[in-house]
Amino acid sequence: MVFTETWLNDNIPDNAIELEGRTVFRADRTAEDSGKTKGGGLCIYVNNTWCTDVVRIGSHCSADLEYLMIKCRPFYLPREFTSTVITAVYVPPDANARLAMEELQAAISKQLTAHPEGAFIVAGDFNHSNLKTVLPRFHQHVSCPTRGDNILDLVYTNITEAYKALPLPHLGQSDHLSLFLLPKYTPLIRRVKPTVRTVKVWPEGAVSGTGHSFSKQTGVCLSPRPPLTPKWTSTHTPWTMTPLPITRPPFLASSLTSSIPTPCPTKRPTSSFPSPARPLFTFSPKSTNPALPADPLSLRVRAPSN
Repeated sequence: MVFTETWLNDNIPDNAIELEGRTVFRADRTAEDSGKTKGGGLCIYVNNTWCTDVVRIGSHCSADLEYLMIKCRPFYLPREFTSTVITAVYVPPDANARLAMEELQAAISKQLTAHPEGAFIVAGDFNHSNLKTVLPRFHQHVSCPTRGDNILDLVYTNITEAYKALPLPHLGQSDHLSLFLLPKYTPLIRRVKPTVRTVKVWPEGAVSGTGHSFSKQTGVCLSPRPPLTPKWTSTHTPWTMTPLPITRPPFLASSLTSSIPTPCPTKRPTSSFPSPARPLFTFSPKSTNPALPADPLSLRVRAPSN
């Protein structure tokens, strides 16, 4: 609930205006800032069943403008919004409307930068001023007269069709009607239609067939993996490391080669999966190209036969 022209001062404590189940935030008019000894003042009540995470983030009092700003993180908030910033505003009848709106625009723009995905609600008695002159992207939701035939109490938000304002009887000795804001906003998750997507999956046996096609085109022998079992077991690579016979390099001197013993191949552990019949690459100490000398180590590559 937002109240304007509360006429509160330092002589009235908070417990004198407390309402059960609600937290009160107030900004009283001061004679030093406004130049006036009475009148003015703002007050906001926050329902504790709606939100308890509330922070006062700003207030201002001058001869042209009074505002009180709080930031709320309600228990429920549409996911497209991160917070709700509520600003209570009072512009005196004799105020400079241009200066008042420039001051208010600077304060709101600062919070828009700090909370770009926040929901902003600006409500109060604007008298002869108009917030849309400085914030044209905000929307005004009050269309009924609030004092006589004039619409003086306005509600602005940065959300299209956020509320519908309904007039209620005035409170106490106030000459302004009260306004009840009925939510009209539809969350984004309800406005966006669900998207249907088709996902293609590989049929059974397609992986082994693809490997067979690659083996024909590239001449590389691919051994398909066995089908995986639905158990949490570790699997080994399907290739087997086959040791090749090791020969002494021919480019070493005979005096050195005599001192190097011929290593004996050791038996290495192999996996249980089938292995290629012959290695793809073998080393030969002799060259098959007559243009090259016979001593250098040459590499012969042999592709496995189908």
